[in-house]
Amino acid sequence: MTPIRTMTLAAALALATLALAAEQVAQKPVVDCKQIVEVYKANQSVDETSSALKVDQKRIAECLKAAGVATPSENDP
Repeated sequence: MTPIRTMTLAAALALATLALAAEQVAQKPVVDCKQIVEVYKANQSVDETSSALKVDQKRIAECLKAAGVATPSENDP
C-alpha cells in the first residue's frame, strides 16, 4: 500500500472508532435515584447495583446518602 492509502485508511478507521464510541455513550441508560435505591435494597450491594444498572458507584453512594440509606463499608472512601 502506498503511504497515502495507509494514512487514509488509518484516518477512516479512527473516525469509525470515534463514531462508534459516541454512539455507545449516547445509548447509556438514564437511571434516576429512585431506581438505584430500589435495586440496592433488593441486592444490598453497591457493586451489584453498579453492574446491574451500569452506573458509577459514586453516583450510587450519592443517591443512597440522599435517600438516608446507610451504605456498606465496601463503598467507604
